[in-house]
Amino acid sequence: RNIGNLRSRLLAQDLSSRKARTLLYALNAVSQLDLLPRKGVVFDALVRKGSLVEVDLTSGARRFLTRGDCQDRQPVYAPDGKTVVFSSDRGGNVDLWSIARETGELKRLTDHQAEDWDPAFTSDGRLLFSSRRTGVFEVFLANADGTSPRQVTRDGVDAENPTATPEGWIAYANQVMGAVWKIRVDGSSAQRLYQGTVGQVEVSPDGKLALLAALVTSTTAGVKVIRLSDGK
Repeated sequence: RNIGNLRSRLLAQDLSSRKARTLLYALNAVSQLDLLPRKGVVFDALVRKGSLVEVDLTSGARRFLTRGDCQDRQPVYAPDGKTVVFSSDRGGNVDLWSIARETGELKRLTDHQAEDWDPAFTSDGRLLFSSRRTGVFEVFLANADGTSPRQVTRDGVDAENPTATPEGWIAYANQVMGAVWKIRVDGSSAQRLYQGTVGQVEVSPDGKLALLAALVTSTTAGVKVIRLSDGK
């Protein structure tokens, strides 16, 4: 992506051949996306007003899932692929919402005066997110519909961007500490995996690797991959 011109190019790369093809060009910077295998990709565009756009991976056809004067961002497909969960200020505060891909039905999943964002799902379909309910961002776990939220991390500073593994771990970034941690879904066995300035964290489908958006040098950002077992 070209941050200076606020334009992005969405690519699909074959991991075996390392060849990449362009899926589409976006007029705005794209910060986060999620893939529904062989079906589509949903992404956000960093503008003052944010809408969710879904693109068909085969035809390249695109359609708006949401539109309006609000900031809809951080989309993620629910495990069944029928809904997209995202963060939005459409209710007057940043909370988590879902939209049905076929009907467009909107549902508010969280309703709290503190910001709730960074949605993700565990392998058993529970909802992960970051919230500032304690005064700082911590990772929370709730039912898929947002009910019965409970706090997982207790870092005391900026625990964000959680993503889960099939084995019951949650990997997340702590940008204040400058580190990536993993923790059990019950809040136990916290381990630091990586030390350094980092933004997004994504876990591979088999739960063995994590991909990081991190500073490679003091002025250059890049992508790093670490093993979740030991951080190497």
